[in-house]
Amino acid sequence: MTSLYLMVALSSVGQSSGWASVPLSVAPVVRDGLLTHPNHLIVKARNEKDAARLVGRSGRLVAYYPQIGYAVLWLPSGDVEGMKDRLAAARPDTQPGFDSLKRVAYTPNDPMWPDMWHSRLIKADKAWDLSLGSAGPVVAIMDTGVKTDHEDLAANMWVNTDEVAGNGIDDDANGYIDDLHGFDFALGDSVPDDVNGHGTACAGLAAAIQDNALGTTGVAPRARIMAVKSGLDNGYFYDSANIAGYLYAADNGADIISCSFYSDRVVPAEEAALDYAWSKGVLPVVAAGNDATSIPYYPGAYRNVLSVGAIDQNANKIWWSNFGSWVKVASPGTALRSTSANGAYTTGFGGTSGACPQVAGLAALMKGANPGLTNLQIRTMIEDSATSYPVANPLFASYGIIDCESAVKVALGLLTPTPKPSAVFWANPIGRENRFVVVRGRGLDHPSITAQNQLGQHLQVTKARDSLEIRYFGAQTTTITIRDGSTVLLTLNNGTASRSWTPGDWATTLAPLTGGYREALAQDGNSVVAGRRSNGEIRLDCVVNAINTPRALQVFYRRRFTGLTANTNERVLAYDWSSGSFPYGNWVEVHRASMGTNWANARIQISDPTRFIDVTGNMYLRIITDTDIPTGGTLEIDRLNLTH
Repeated sequence: MTSLYLMVALSSVGQSSGWASVPLSVAPVVRDGLLTHPNHLIVKARNEKDAARLVGRSGRLVAYYPQIGYAVLWLPSGDVEGMKDRLAAARPDTQPGFDSLKRVAYTPNDPMWPDMWHSRLIKADKAWDLSLGSAGPVVAIMDTGVKTDHEDLAANMWVNTDEVAGNGIDDDANGYIDDLHGFDFALGDSVPDDVNGHGTACAGLAAAIQDNALGTTGVAPRARIMAVKSGLDNGYFYDSANIAGYLYAADNGADIISCSFYSDRVVPAEEAALDYAWSKGVLPVVAAGNDATSIPYYPGAYRNVLSVGAIDQNANKIWWSNFGSWVKVASPGTALRSTSANGAYTTGFGGTSGACPQVAGLAALMKGANPGLTNLQIRTMIEDSATSYPVANPLFASYGIIDCESAVKVALGLLTPTPKPSAVFWANPIGRENRFVVVRGRGLDHPSITAQNQLGQHLQVTKARDSLEIRYFGAQTTTITIRDGSTVLLTLNNGTASRSWTPGDWATTLAPLTGGYREALAQDGNSVVAGRRSNGEIRLDCVVNAINTPRALQVFYRRRFTGLTANTNERVLAYDWSSGSFPYGNWVEVHRASMGTNWANARIQISDPTRFIDVTGNMYLRIITDTDIPTGGTLEIDRLNLTH
């Protein structure tokens, strides 16, 4: 733990002569969740002699204050808690308490601080009251480069001390020549400069210098910034540059990688590079994306990353932020103050691009406060200490909004977070075959999580923090119930189909939406309800996860419209991966019908599903109407399943 110091001014009235021999500039210890002096008790005493009697043989009286009738006792550190308990039992009138530590409420002198609402919303200033971190942690800003000589960044730039700058030699034999502050993988040189400006703004949000009377401050004001330029000056990122950047950061000492870029294309080599970085102890923090969709974007939806959505000044989800079961936490993402590539500052940076480096900065701040933390511990602490966002459909960020103060308290051992309640977001599939169910959710590693079939027999469960795999024998299992203790998280029925998949994440844009996976799972009167967009249409997207069959599929779809005065055309489309990466490829119509206000079923045959399924087993479906929906009109879906 970083040593903290308390400065006090005391009157000499009533002060014991022993005070000066007991300095306060000692490292505190944690007791009952508080930073406390290792040797002091503060007690109420009738007089100075009474106080001296209370201290016992092993201690001494530091001070007695007759004005208020309290004394400070010094005890060997191993006796402090025991003496407090004994006095509380034998002499409750003494009101014994620890000598707890306080710090001045921290306010940086950086001139843009008063306008940095985003840092106060996530309680970064309260976290700095506990720790300012250290120069040990390294945040790799993997972006369009960094202006390494910026007045608010230069002193915090990571320096490769094993490299001699400008001599044209790979001094440290890491494969890169003259990589003093990082490397440019976009252009293939040792100068990771920033023409675009995106990366410099991200660097400032993560780790701009504090208390230099200049500009802004980062969440981790003492951390080091490694400039990993993988983005071209026009803001586009080739996979090959990203992969090299991940590996460079992992092999050259980065603790955190901040990635404010995204696409929908799964790249197995990219995921392998991120898994490698994770295995080296690195925590990748990744922007969720800005397309107002729950369709999973990458690298944010890979397993070994911490994905970040964006909130506004009122701690509400910003309409354009991506969301869904794969987004873990959220942070401010609009009107952000930060550093700019022209050497000055911006007041309008935003997007999940801006939310991401704030979370990366928090991770570095925690690592600086407690260097022994692992990447898994930091990620878990950030998630469990987050302020829960209302769990609604559609789901936004499964763990909530980051809370820097609470996260640093957890890192320092001052707070034990309450793990978020376990929840299941989707599960696929259950059927008659000898298979397993894939489950995604939150808090699924609890020891009390079990899965049983309809006979009450326990099934084999492989647990992870956000997922389960449940093995079952199809012929003997018609129902699977997932419980956390006595609480039922989800019940699945296999019906008559050999396999069945239900969409996990649902989305619409600029229109109301309620319901999701559970509402579409069964024909039970509970519905997904999508509202009308401003152009008069209803458009509803959903993601069917973990499809692992090449066989023909059938979509069963039960729905109705409300508020119509005449029938409307509805179309169901599937995204065609063979035509290009989302969103640059084509949506293919697989169903069209004229629909009114009565419940009706549709069965849609998809004879060649492979063209519609990405390499992770995801299929994207879209339901869209004509632009003649009256104001207030809705589409209700009681059930939507894919079977074969």
